[in-house]
Amino acid sequence: MNDTEWSARLVHDGEQVRQWEHWIAVSHPPVDGSALTGDDRLYPPLPVSRAAIQGLGSAVDHVGLFHSALKETGESRPFAYFTLARAAMFSAARTIWILSPTLRSERQRRALWFAHEDLRQYRNFTTSTSDIFEDKNLPTRALADMNLRQKAMDSAAAKLGFVLNSKDRTSDGDVVKAAATWLDSQSTAGDKAGHFLRMLWRIHSGHAHGLNWSMQGKQEVVTRNPDGSGAIRVTASISELAVASQAASVTINEALVLYEQRATRP
Repeated sequence: MNDTEWSARLVHDGEQVRQWEHWIAVSHPPVDGSALTGDDRLYPPLPVSRAAIQGLGSAVDHVGLFHSALKETGESRPFAYFTLARAAMFSAARTIWILSPTLRSERQRRALWFAHEDLRQYRNFTTSTSDIFEDKNLPTRALADMNLRQKAMDSAAAKLGFVLNSKDRTSDGDVVKAAATWLDSQSTAGDKAGHFLRMLWRIHSGHAHGLNWSMQGKQEVVTRNPDGSGAIRVTASISELAVASQAASVTINEALVLYEQRATRP
């Protein structure tokens, strides 16, 4: 594909994103009799449907900024756009990971793991920053509330026959891998959709963290000294931006379709 065709791909994705933004701005609770209605009964504080919608909302928001910024400025940036695409890919992949199992108990189990991880990170934030709160009693009150929430989660997990233990949680990489496997099983996702999700999520994680390895194909050597030092210029081509957008958009679209399937009556 040439640059004109890649640009057309970006325009197409941007138009699709606008539709998703309108969709996500309206509440879409599961209808009575749907799979998600039953799923949600296990742990009402953070039910399966909310875990799924939260991922979709994050994904659409990040890819929406990707396209808004690109359209408004027309500027190519070597890090920021890929960071946005990476966030969109992961959030949509997590929704797929939660909703894709056929068994209700497995969807519930994965949603509980999401709730557990959410609480674990909140707890880490509270304990690691407790010294900077003006209200010195706030961390104690927050941690007491977390303990109550953890007990409720543990009770829900016990009903499914498992124990929530941080060392057993699914890693982000495994979440993406599982979502990629599911994508590759869907004829509507396109050829090698899962392959591109796994590869680009990893590469763009490097961009998000300012690592060197992920920029190997983008570096233009400006000066090179005998000792190996020198200066480089880092760029991002229209094709690279379009591929990142497409990977995020395909993952989001499949996650949205999956949510609607689970949220409506069979």
